[in-house]
Amino acid sequence: MKEKTLFIIMLVLLSILSTFVVQLYLENKELKKDVAEKQAEIVQKDKDIEEVTRLVKKFTSEVTCIKNPFK
Repeated sequence: MKEKTLFIIMLVLLSILSTFVVQLYLENKELKKDVAEKQAEIVQKDKDIEEVTRLVKKFTSEVTCIKNPFK
């Protein structure tokens, strides 16, 4: 009788722990998805910044090439 009770308790604890592990796995999966989305946003912003920097450099180099007629 004692062995059966211990076995049942062990099964209950195992099922609780497995539920907890599955919950943590799903949360981890969701967090990884969120991190990937944020990283994609950061990469896109970096590309936008590089493009703006390139355009500013191009514009300023073109402007400095024009002679000032008032000198």
